[in-house]
Amino acid sequence: TAEAVALAKLIGRRPDAEAVFREAGRALARHAYKNISPVTRKLMRTLPAILSRPIALRHARRITGRYAGGTIRRIGSSILLEVPNSVTRDTAPRLAGCTYYESALRELMQLLVGGVGAVEHVRCASRSEGTCEWRADWRPIGAR
Repeated sequence: TAEAVALAKLIGRRPDAEAVFREAGRALARHAYKNISPVTRKLMRTLPAILSRPIALRHARRITGRYAGGTIRRIGSSILLEVPNSVTRDTAPRLAGCTYYESALRELMQLLVGGVGAVEHVRCASRSEGTCEWRADWRPIGAR
């Protein structure tokens, strides 16, 4: 963890830190998605939402636990990603490091279920709100 924080601080000093964190989050999600069986990936994209969403949620939980040290839970038509120990916390001005998790969640949901609504940073440890949390609306696309 110390090495990841040091690397994030190095990135945070760059003038394009936010863009770098965003791309790193997307790259993480794409890498993790490729580790899911091709058959399972196809099922998640072709089955009706009532069947594919639980599979996608299970994989999202596994991926965020393994790669981001976070947890995902479903709350109605939204999912909530909670990261208690963010490695990008306070590593760049204006909470730019938080975009790493935001973009990872958005890309992961795009890959798993074919789309996601807005991703909102709802709580931040940098703002003394306990942990960092992001909420994503993941209703089926036709339900919006």
